[in-house]
Amino acid sequence: MSSDVVRSAGSKCDVEVFFRPYIVERLMPAVYRRVGVPEGLNAGALIEVVRSRSSSLNRRMCLVLGPEDCWYLEPDGSMKWSDDPPSGGVIIKP
Repeated sequence: MSSDVVRSAGSKCDVEVFFRPYIVERLMPAVYRRVGVPEGLNAGALIEVVRSRSSSLNRRMCLVLGPEDCWYLEPDGSMKWSDDPPSGGVIIKP
């Protein structure tokens, strides 16, 4: 899937930000990992990849497709669309 361009009208200038989809994987309560997604897949294919991974690893996941476009997926196969992707947290370098 190619990067989307997100445009934001600011008070002084327009800003373009390139957005790449990603996965947020819940490792345990309050511990999450951000994972990149394979290139060249459309949204439907990405949802199936994440659904399969969520089920096989028995972990909750969120596929973030845009700043206000994400799918929350459960290990039981259920999923829910939201305009509120996960936010906050601290980046820990390996």
